Amino acid sequence: MNNKQVFKFLALSLAFTFAGVLSAPAEILIDESWGVAIDTVTWNTSFRPAGSQGSGQVSLAETEDIGSGNYAAFTEGPSDWGWAQEIWTVNAFPRGNNLRCTFTTWYDPTAIYTASVAPFGSAINGPFHNKTFNSGDPGGVDDQTHGNIEAAVGGEYKGLTSEMRFNQNDSWEGRAAAGPLLSTTFHDAYAAADSTANGLMIRVFLGDLTGAMFEWSDDSGSNWTFEYDNRGAPDIGSATDPVGSATEVYIGWGTHKGQVFIDDILLENDVPSGPTATPTQTPVPTQTPIFSGLEDWNNFR
Repeated sequence: MNNKQVFKFLALSLAFTFAGVLSAPAEILIDESWGVAIDTVTWNTSFRPAGSQGSGQVSLAETEDIGSGNYAAFTEGPSDWGWAQEIWTVNAFPRGNNLRCTFTTWYDPTAIYTASVAPFGSAINGPFHNKTFNSGDPGGVDDQTHGNIEAAVGGEYKGLTSEMRFNQNDSWEGRAAAGPLLSTTFHDAYAAADSTANGLMIRVFLGDLTGAMFEWSDDSGSNWTFEYDNRGAPDIGSATDPVGSATEVYIGWGTHKGQVFIDDILLENDVPSGPTATPTQTPVPTQTPIFSGLEDWNNFR
């Protein structure tokens, strides 16, 4: 276990901010800190070749050595614009049992692209999605990270009054519905996440039936800032407060412009506790009386 993994373990072992969140033992579904190459048994990747969207360079979805043999995954948009560079799970996971995903993200401040300076134009678009990115709409919105969101930090960074929102249920800025705009405090924290050391931790809980909760930490998990919660809300197709209700979800990420890293991914849920077994009563042994008090004393005369 390297230093990064030890630190991640200690940070994620801290008590949750919200009472009762860890009411049951956790079952780890994915624990990913990456290696030299992306594990294709667990993960899919997608990107566009050069010139396929605008006139920019090829977009990327791969890993990079961030120092001392530690690797992190990233998506990188083409030099002009693009939404089709993604990393996402091969398999879907059932909603329920307090399903949640924690990950760390940061952007490369040296990324150069047309008419933008990092982090402008960069995006997270993760963690939860309600479709796979190869769902039969090649090049279409539903095959892009901003178009199949179940519960994720969506939109792109455009300054402190940005389009970064907590989107749910396929919502994004280009459709009729869009999730609530994230706080100025969050935008400040994202703008400051310009290196591995300044990485921003994000944690999203799915409601067992509907909705989601979002919190984040800019101090490696020592303290968490609550951002939004609509777990249990009805899915009524609201245009201002969309609610997700997909029964199966994928986790995935993808930027718009620039290079955005995703690392230390932990997908987990609570192990459901079954009914308490009724203990079997220990049988009472049959006792043979030694003296009943009713003997015929005439036999002893």
